[in-house]
Amino acid sequence: MTFKEDFSETFKEFSLSIREKIKSFEGCSYLDIYQDIHHPNIFFS
Repeated sequence: MTFKEDFSETFKEFSLSIREKIKSFEGCSYLDIYQDIHHPNIFFS
Protein backbone atom coordinates (compact mmCIF):
# COMPACT_ATOMS: atom_id res chain seq x y z
CA MET A 1 0.00 0.00 0.00
CA THR A 2 1.28 3.45 -0.81
CA PHE A 3 0.22 6.50 1.17
CA LYS A 4 0.91 10.18 0.93
CA GLU A 5 3.90 10.76 3.17
CA ASP A 6 1.75 12.85 5.54
CA PHE A 7 -0.36 9.78 6.34
CA SER A 8 2.34 7.16 6.96
CA GLU A 9 2.35 7.66 10.72
CA THR A 10 -1.45 7.74 10.83
CA PHE A 11 -1.61 4.40 9.00
CA LYS A 12 0.94 2.83 11.36
CA GLU A 13 -1.06 3.92 14.39
CA PHE A 14 -4.33 2.74 12.87
CA SER A 15 -2.96 -0.64 11.84
CA LEU A 16 -1.62 -1.23 15.34
CA SER A 17 -5.00 -0.33 16.83
CA ILE A 18 -6.88 -2.94 14.73
CA ARG A 19 -4.17 -5.60 14.55
CA GLU A 20 -5.79 -7.99 17.03
CA LYS A 21 -9.19 -7.66 15.36
CA ILE A 22 -7.69 -8.57 11.97
CA LYS A 23 -5.78 -11.50 13.48
CA SER A 24 -9.01 -12.87 14.94
CA PHE A 25 -10.62 -13.35 11.50
CA GLU A 26 -11.22 -16.97 10.63
CA GLY A 27 -8.38 -18.30 8.52
CA CYS A 28 -5.89 -15.61 9.54
CA SER A 29 -2.93 -17.35 11.13
CA TYR A 30 -0.38 -14.52 11.08
CA LEU A 31 -0.24 -10.78 10.46
CA ASP A 32 2.73 -8.51 10.01
CA ILE A 33 2.86 -5.15 8.27
CA TYR A 34 6.21 -4.02 6.94
CA GLN A 35 7.42 -0.57 5.96
CA ASP A 36 9.80 -0.11 3.04
CA ILE A 37 13.14 1.20 4.35
CA HIS A 38 13.80 3.26 1.22
CA HIS A 39 10.27 4.61 0.76
CA PRO A 40 8.66 5.07 4.21
CA ASN A 41 5.25 5.78 2.70
CA ILE A 42 5.05 2.21 1.27
CA PHE A 43 3.74 -0.65 3.43
CA PHE A 44 3.16 -4.30 2.67
CA SER A 45 2.08 -7.44 4.47
